[in-house]
Amino acid sequence: MILIAESGSTKTDWRTIDSKGKIAAFQTEGLNPVYKDKTELCRIINLGVNEANVNLKKIKEVHFYGAGCMHYEKAEVVEEALKSIFTDANCFVESDILAAARSLSQNDKGIVAILGTGANVCVYDGSEITYTRSGLGFILGDEGSGAHLGKVLIKKCLDDEFPEEFVNKMFEKFDLTKSKIIDAVYRQPNPNLFLSRFSKYIFQNKNNPEMVKVIVEVFKSFFETHILKIDDYKNYTLHLTGSVAFYYADFIKKIAKKYDVTIGKIVEKPIAGLALYHMPNT
Repeated sequence: MILIAESGSTKTDWRTIDSKGKIAAFQTEGLNPVYKDKTELCRIINLGVNEANVNLKKIKEVHFYGAGCMHYEKAEVVEEALKSIFTDANCFVESDILAAARSLSQNDKGIVAILGTGANVCVYDGSEITYTRSGLGFILGDEGSGAHLGKVLIKKCLDDEFPEEFVNKMFEKFDLTKSKIIDAVYRQPNPNLFLSRFSKYIFQNKNNPEMVKVIVEVFKSFFETHILKIDDYKNYTLHLTGSVAFYYADFIKKIAKKYDVTIGKIVEKPIAGLALYHMPNT
């Protein structure tokens, strides 16, 4: 059996594929090695495979794609955790952006972007990633991500750019104060997740003029910072994946048209395409 994992900061989607091509699915917490050590990774993986009744001895290949795995030292932590659990399997750890590229572009060239809690962009030649942009995290980058949406919204609220009634209503809904926001962003763990939680609220109120300002600013920044700086970007199709890309697809398509960018696939999760990519005898 082959085991495939596609992991973000919050959730990991898993698929098993047997020799006949039968697929089974389960889900665990996110397995980002930037935020979790080997012990925690092992705990989460063991819990997931036990609940899903996965026969560890039958797993001969593990293909893990994850956020935080672009850098060798972090990918190595995940690989060590996998090898300690799947002792009879060959384990391969790759970045989440390669997962997106293989899932959406398969064997064709294209520009591929992940817009979820964070953001990443690459150029894919149909086999390998030849160029990447972003990867700077929510403080210095992640334009177009859920964390970026939340950051822009919160900053505009704190900078008094929005009507007082609008700000008070939102702060009451989320039990926010300036001091609580500062604490969550600068002192508590996972500030990117704190900021990205507002993405859903923005989308639910997407027709509000204040929210439209946030959305347009964020996705214009995404295109201008990343896509338009890729050589010959007009000769590529842009594929996107991630919850933000999926739910904000209409806004993304409108802004892409203004920049003369061709949009291809927009899917919420790349795991189905990865299963197809790794399907035996395909």
